[in-house]
Amino acid sequence: MTKTVLISAYVHCGLNYDKQPEYTIESYDCSAYQSKTFILETTVAIEIPDDFNPVASEITRLEAALLKAEATAFAHTEQLKQKIADLLMLEYSL
Repeated sequence: MTKTVLISAYVHCGLNYDKQPEYTIESYDCSAYQSKTFILETTVAIEIPDDFNPVASEITRLEAALLKAEATAFAHTEQLKQKIADLLMLEYSL
């Protein structure tokens, strides 16, 4: 069995680097924000399996975001430690 999900879709056309038409489907009308021409709004039907469970992929995404945040925090912490060490050396040399 599958579950049918209806999604509003906005079809746009823009020119690629070779100045050829390139069609895209967005979840909103992006013509005011990008150099694309709005063509039409439509509804797209997507079939999703009943056994689809987004939890595993969401956990993977969150773990990757956590690793990135930890790396950024570690780098920032090391910069702060280095600034403190520099200030202490400056104070000692005075």
